[in-house]
Amino acid sequence: MKIGVIPAVISVVCLRKLGVHHGMRLFITGERFDGNDAVRYGLAHRAVPAAALTDAVQAEIEAICLGGPNAVTEAKKLVRAIPELSVEEAFKVASEWSLRLFRSEEGAEGMRAFREKRKPNWVTK
Repeated sequence: MKIGVIPAVISVVCLRKLGVHHGMRLFITGERFDGNDAVRYGLAHRAVPAAALTDAVQAEIEAICLGGPNAVTEAKKLVRAIPELSVEEAFKVASEWSLRLFRSEEGAEGMRAFREKRKPNWVTK
């Protein structure tokens, strides 16, 4: 690489998203890339102009806040856990996870709010 070292530590998290194809090229060339490329490589969800960044971040925050706080936390865990399991084990774990959340107080409130066509109690706006 350009400075005689390799991106070893960052590779642990980046290569899973980049894949071997993009990772090989970027790691060998040390090429810099912009936000649009980061989206194309799977490292970012979207790219926005600098002037729109604050509004874009606020929109993401507001979208996340529509979900139940526990459900948001559990969804993050789910997304990290399921891909590491076999399909059979993933269905077992996902079924247990789903049942646990549907039976939770937050899940019950969410379902009531849906039936009653209102926002759940965790939504403040």
